[in-house]
Amino acid sequence: MTNQVRVLLEGYFIAGNADKSNRYTAQDMQHELTKCAQEGEIDTEDIPKIVTIQNWISKTTREYHEKAATRVLN
Repeated sequence: MTNQVRVLLEGYFIAGNADKSNRYTAQDMQHELTKCAQEGEIDTEDIPKIVTIQNWISKTTREYHEKAATRVLN
């Protein structure tokens, strides 16, 4: 996964955390990445598969919760 795609995914993830009604599913994220590719922001070959995005969401959610727990404990 390229850094540019990762940054876009992080933006979608943060938007969903800031406003729960604006949560993105893996399919939503892939659709948004496809739009970015159509606009020339990223290459279509850089768009990850849905399962890859789902795994990224799971990992990022776990890291987010770990950081939040650490802040609460400190």
